[in-house]
Parts: sequence; C-alpha cells; structure tokens
Amino acid sequence: MGLHQFGRGIWSEVAPLAGLLVGFVAAAAFGYVDFSKVGDADWVTFPTPLGIGIEFHMAAIIPVVVLSLVTVAESIGDIVGTTAGGLNREPTKKELSGGVMADGIASVFAAVFNAFPQISFSQNVGMVALTGVVSRYVVAIGGGFLVLAGLLPKLGGLVSSIPNAVLGGAVLLMFGMIASAGIKMLSQVPFDKRNMLIIGTSLTIAVGLPAQEGLYANLSENLQAMIESGLIPGAITAIALNLILPKIPNPVPDSSECPESSKSTAMRPDSLRISG
Repeated sequence: MGLHQFGRGIWSEVAPLAGLLVGFVAAAAFGYVDFSKVGDADWVTFPTPLGIGIEFHMAAIIPVVVLSLVTVAESIGDIVGTTAGGLNREPTKKELSGGVMADGIASVFAAVFNAFPQISFSQNVGMVALTGVVSRYVVAIGGGFLVLAGLLPKLGGLVSSIPNAVLGGAVLLMFGMIASAGIKMLSQVPFDKRNMLIIGTSLTIAVGLPAQEGLYANLSENLQAMIESGLIPGAITAIALNLILPKIPNPVPDSSECPESSKSTAMRPDSLRISG
C-alpha cells in the first residue's frame, strides 16, 4: 500500500506484485512454502485434447447452460467495473459483446482441453482500479504466462506453492477495490425506492442465502453449487425484480409549482415594466 501511494511510475503500478514477492520470500524464509510440488512436476508437458471423451447428459447440460447465462451477468459486471475503475466511463456495446464472446470462446477451448468453463476473474477489476493500467497487451502477456505455466509444470508448481496466507494478503486490497468499483457504479444510479428495493433484496439473497445451509441441504448437488456462491441467486433476484417492478417516472415540475422558476421569471428584464 505504501509503495502504491508514495511510489512513482512503474513502482506504483507493480505494488501488488512486489507485495506478493516479498510475502513469498518471507514465507519461504520461515519454512511455510512447500516446494515438493515443484520437485515432483515434469519439466515439459502437453495437454491431450478430449482426453476424457465426449458425452452428452441433460442433467449436466441444463445446469451448465443456466450457470453460463448467469455468469454472463458477472462478466458484464466485471467489464463495467473495469471501465469504471480504469477509464472512468461506461463500456461500449462493442466492449461488452467482445468480453462476453471472449468468455464463450475460452470456454469452448477449455472443454476441448479437459478444463472447466472459463469466466472473467473479478479480482482483475480491483487490479485495474488499483494500478490504473487498462491495456489489452497487458492482458495478452498475462494469458501468455498462463499458457507457459501450463506447458511447464514446474513453473505452475512454483506458482501453486505460494501459501494461502500470502495470496490472501496480496488480494485483500483487490477485494476492497472491487467493492469500491461497485460503489462507484451504484453512485451513478438514482437511489429511488424501486432501485433501493432491488439493491437491498439482491444483496440480502446473495449474502444471506449461502449462510443458511439448512435451507438447501437436501437439494441436488447441482442446485447446491448454484446457491453456495451467492452470485447466481443474487443475480437472478436483481434481474427478475428489474423486469417485474414498474419504473418510477420522473415528472418535470410545472412552473407554477416551482417557486425558484417564478422568482427567476420575475427577475428577468423582459418582465419589468416602466411606467411613464
């Protein structure tokens, strides 16, 4: 935090990485880092496309489709948070469609290479808001590093050996920046009774429902997975209320009802009469 606030140029931008490296070195010095994964990993490996085969089960397809529809809302929220935190503006339609399409294409490749569907990483919103760096080239370099880590298991093992305490300390500020970006987005919304009801209800469902495990303990594993994160029920609640609740019109006050308007009219030069 000190490096970010008092550093200049690149030193301010690399503050999160510097904190992660310092925490990793300190953890290694005190023996909290397990390098066994690095020693057991191979030097080079290549993924096997469709290594687990192809099967189609409606019991799996329907939940994945529902999750995909809901995670689209998360992707849009991440894109909006990124442009709001890094560019101080709302995203364009091209940026929104491109971001959602990128998640879809990445999920297709993930399925081919035996991985889970891909979705935007919300912590990156906090990273953009913290560093102010918004560049597709930086994202491409990060993607190239991830590909390299997948092809070099020892590098991936080194990254996975970072203790959770170090990762938690590094991303602690990221979550705070995500919340700040969300507050910034909400500040542009009129806080009338309708919007306050939508915000309050969706937040209550998203935070409170996962905490009450007894309410959904007897549901299927797929439904439990959808509820445990809180994202899906909160998003569905917000979308449904936004579609159901009638919008409150903003009537323009009549000049006779606005005392300021009458005062300004009375003081205009053309309203003055000169008697002679």
